[in-house]
Amino acid sequence: MGTHLPFTCREVEACAAALLDEQLSPAEEEMVEEHLERCDTCADLIDAMDAQRIKPPRIQLIQQNDYWEDMDAVLQSELDRADANSQSPVSKQMILFYAAVLLLTIMWGWHHKQRANHLERIVYTQQQTLEQLERVSNPSLTGQNAKVSYHPTKMEL
Repeated sequence: MGTHLPFTCREVEACAAALLDEQLSPAEEEMVEEHLERCDTCADLIDAMDAQRIKPPRIQLIQQNDYWEDMDAVLQSELDRADANSQSPVSKQMILFYAAVLLLTIMWGWHHKQRANHLERIVYTQQQTLEQLERVSNPSLTGQNAKVSYHPTKMEL
């Protein structure tokens, strides 16, 4: 046999699955085999574990091209759906809301521009009226082409 130290029952139990899966080194396998020759309890344990092992089913590789084309189509549709979900489309209601706000803003600006023009016309008319009243009240200015100037104060419109 060999000059190595024999495995204990606890050590055999710890590496039983590795033995059955052929994952032990040659030296470890030899020491376990030596122990199993001497220990019926551990041999029975290994036999029971071997009887319970489930063999994995053999997987047949799919070689059909149409299968992979179908899988590619499914994958592409999933990617397209994920892209569609990640984009946040602007709804028609939001577009209408923004258009209404823009329209109201433009109308408000136009209204205030019209109001400012109207107030400027009033100021001009009042200036003309004051010049006329100044000429009427001071008859010495009528012969001379003297112009009475009116400078309105700045007002907030």
